[in-house]
Amino acid sequence: MIDSLEGGKMYVAYVRSVCGSDSTQYYSGWSKGVWVYIPNKKIYTVTAVADYDERGRVIGGGEYEEGSVATLTADAKAHYRFLQWGDGNTANPRDVMVTQDTTFTAMFTEREGVAVADSLGSAFRLMPNPATGSVVCIVEGDPFPGGTLTMTDASGREVLRRELPPHSSRCNIDLSLFPKGILFVTLATSEGNSTQRLILE
Repeated sequence: MIDSLEGGKMYVAYVRSVCGSDSTQYYSGWSKGVWVYIPNKKIYTVTAVADYDERGRVIGGGEYEEGSVATLTADAKAHYRFLQWGDGNTANPRDVMVTQDTTFTAMFTEREGVAVADSLGSAFRLMPNPATGSVVCIVEGDPFPGGTLTMTDASGREVLRRELPPHSSRCNIDLSLFPKGILFVTLATSEGNSTQRLILE
C-alpha cells in the first residue's frame, strides 16, 4: 500500500519482502522519479548475565531496535551485593544505547561480615572484600586444624602460598604488590577446602 501526499510531503510505502516479513520504506518525494530510501532499523540482542548465578541476576536483556535504550538492573541475592559491570561501569541500573549485539556481565561480591562455608567444618571469609592494601583471612567455628592458604589470579596462576598453624583464626595478607582485579583465595585443610573470590581495587 502506498500513501501519497502532494506538496512535498513524505510518502510511505508498505511492502512485503520475499521472506514474508513486513517492512516500511520512506520516500522524500516523487520529483523526477527519484525516491530516497531509508531502510528499516535493525534488531540487536542485548545479553545480560551475572558472573555467578547463585549471587544474583540481571534484568533487562533481550531484543531491541537499533538506536533504542536498554535499561539493565543488577539484582543481588541474599548475602551478596552488586559491585560493578564487566566494563568497569558502576551504575545500577544503567542505560545502554543499542547499536550492536552486546553482552553485559554484572559482578557481585559477598557482603562484609557474611561467612561462606564450603566443605570445611569451619567457615572461611575475607575482610574487607573488596580490598585495597590488605585483607584479613578469618576462620570461624570448629577449632582450626591448620592448613595451606593459596592465592591465584584470574588465569589460574598461583601468586601466594602460606602455611597456617593449627588453632590460628586469622591471617593478614599484604596486597600492595598485586595488580587490581580478581583473586581467588583457597584454604585447604584435612577437613576440606574453601575458596573465596577476592576483589582487589
